[in-house]
Order: sequence, then structure tokens, then C-alpha cells
Amino acid sequence: MKSLLLLAILLSAGINSRATIVINNFDFETGGLPDGAFSAFPAVVPTGWTLTPGGTPGGDFYGYFNPQNPAYPGTTGLPGVVGTMSGPNVFYFGDLQSGYGLAQILSENFTANTDYNLTVAWGIRVDSQFAADLRMTLSAGANLLAQQTFLASSYLANAGTFFDVTLPYTWNPAHAAYVGTPLTIAFFEEGTGFELDIDNVRLTAAVVPEPGTWATGLLLAGGVAWWHHRRRISRAA
Repeated sequence: MKSLLLLAILLSAGINSRATIVINNFDFETGGLPDGAFSAFPAVVPTGWTLTPGGTPGGDFYGYFNPQNPAYPGTTGLPGVVGTMSGPNVFYFGDLQSGYGLAQILSENFTANTDYNLTVAWGIRVDSQFAADLRMTLSAGANLLAQQTFLASSYLANAGTFFDVTLPYTWNPAHAAYVGTPLTIAFFEEGTGFELDIDNVRLTAAVVPEPGTWATGLLLAGGVAWWHHRRRISRAA
């Protein structure tokens, strides 16, 4: 009976599973740098990404970076990955001005009744006194959906590795006017620190069933339960 009830609910309401949204150059492996190398003179904006809020900030130290010991113990040689890194190359904010960031307009549009999770692997070097804060944003077109600032001082226990932080967005009917506009993700260097390393950018989406859909599922489940009960009575007669 339990299996029948579960089947009825799943058939009517659908499974609230998360879908992965495509992000161009999510792992920054187009850098292809050897151990310890980094982009500088000139600085580099990775393929598929743009600087935000636009223009060219002062500084020559930002772009691709292939970490090595001792900044990130365990990254020298192959595979050159620690923590939640995707590959040996990452993006680093060196002397980007505070408030500048890296953004990408995705091919996926903002959809109604959908929750999103934006996740990134954030690296803090062993010499963590240089760590900048990280601000993440999720937008639909030019409209901000969610943002959060993660303070480096709260994550110093993770110094020497890469670890995941997530910006969640829960569907808000007030944002219905933005449906159909492209999703945009962005990562900003904030605070007084001057290095911020990121890698392995991910965005997932989960459709939130509407109340009417759940009600239909419950009615169907109730009908299945009644049918099962009547069947047992008939067999006993």
C-alpha cells in the first residue's frame, strides 16, 4: 500500500529534483597554466566571463591561477586539486578594486516557481591575512534576485584549501515580472583583502510544485488508498 501511495504522489506532483544549469568555463581550465603560474601584465578575463560593473579597473593581477605549495598544500604536481576544486586552474582576484567582480550571463532564463542554488569553490590561502571577502549575486536580467557576502574572517579554519559556499534563492512571486529574462551570476571581491580565489562554479534549479498540484496528488493518493481498502474487504468476504 505504501508503494501505491508513493507512486500516486510522484505521478501527480512530479519529483522535485535539481537540474544543473550550464555555465561556460565553470572550472577556468581554459587557462591551462603550469604549477604556480598566474595571469599578470596583462591581467586576463577568462573565456565566457566579463568584468562587472564594467570597464577596466586598475591593476594587473587578476585572471587564471594554478596554485601550488605552500599557498595551497597538495596542489603541486598532478592532479593539483584540493578540496572542492574542479581542476588545477582557478580564477584569482589580485589587485582588482574592491567592488569589482566576475560575471556571466547564462543561456538559461529565469523561470517561475523555481528555486536556485549558486555554489562556488572558494579558496583561502595559508597566508590568510591577504584574504578578501566574497559577495555572490544571482540576477534575472538587470534585476537582483539574491545576494550574500561571505566574510573571510569567518572561514579562516579552511585556510589552505578550497571549500563550497552557496547562495540560495527561493521563488518569490514578487519576481514574476522577471520571468523569461536571462539568469546572471556574479562574484565580487569585497573588503580590505587583496586576494580571492574561486573555482568550480555551479548553479542548480528545482521546480517548486504549486499548491494545486500537491492537492491533486493527495486526492489521487486518497483514491488509491480507498481502492486498496475496498479490495481487501472484497477478498475477505
